[in-house]
Amino acid sequence: MKSVGISESNNAQTSANIRQRIENARQLQRRRYDKGFLNGNVPAQTLLATCQLSDRQSAFLKEVYFTEIWSNRTQVKLIRIARILADLADDQFISDDALQEAVDWKRTASLYHGESTLVGENG
Repeated sequence: MKSVGISESNNAQTSANIRQRIENARQLQRRRYDKGFLNGNVPAQTLLATCQLSDRQSAFLKEVYFTEIWSNRTQVKLIRIARILADLADDQFISDDALQEAVDWKRTASLYHGESTLVGENG
């Protein structure tokens, strides 16, 4: 899958452009959630109720969660990351690419930091 552009090194942007993308994403999040929540602090139930994953995306995530043995907490973190990536790309819905990039980031972080993939351990 194609990266949504957040981690691509050949995607040169100025600090001002990045700052504007972040501010636009925050505005989207404030409009989406009540009480000034952002993706990082919105209650998990609200996040899951508003993310509108397709059946195919849900099946993909379930397979990844099962294969990687990731905890429920990690599963919610992945959806938060994918939602943030979609907001930065100014996408109304979480794309397959954003989901894949979130999974790739978690896998890389787990390898880099030597995190266990067992449920309940660093999940």
